[in-house]
This record gives sequence, C-alpha cells and structure tokens, in this order.
Amino acid sequence: MSIRQRYQSVGFDLDALSFVVAELLKIDPKQVWAAGKQPERVRARSLFCYWAVRELGFSATSLGLEFGVSQPAVSQAVKRGELLVVEQGWQLCDLVIL
Repeated sequence: MSIRQRYQSVGFDLDALSFVVAELLKIDPKQVWAAGKQPERVRARSLFCYWAVRELGFSATSLGLEFGVSQPAVSQAVKRGELLVVEQGWQLCDLVIL
C-alpha cells in the first residue's frame, strides 16, 4: 500500500491537512485557507500545497481551484514548501497517525 493510499484509507483529507499545518506553525487553521501575502499565511499555504501535492496526490490545478489561484501559483508554493520541509526536517508521516 502506497503512502497516498494509507492517507486515503484513514480519511486524511485537505481539511485534516490544514489542521496539521496550522498546529505545526501555531496558527489558526483558517489562516491556511485565507488569501493574503502575510508571511505566516504564505508559509502555511506553501507547506500545505507541498504536502497536498507530493504526499496526498492532489494536482496543482485542483488546489488552485480550492485557493482561487492559478496552477503555476500552486507550483511555486510547492517549491517554497519543499524548501521549508528540507530546512526544518519535517515529515508529514511523523505528524499524522496512520
């Protein structure tokens, strides 16, 4: 069973991911979904997009529709999120009970 299938099997979805990101960054989960260029929101969205695309298998296009931004904007967020994950050593599987 792949990691994506394991997340799906326990019902881990985008809402659950937003709570994990919010808890990790110590912000309100609504901030993950909120528009704006404030550093904490950008950081949260970047981390969220990275894990949603790379770990959960969502497309950048579908996330763009969720956030009301373009697919290239989500792709840039994924790149920023990847840098955060590498820099901080975060692993989604360490934060979620599967």
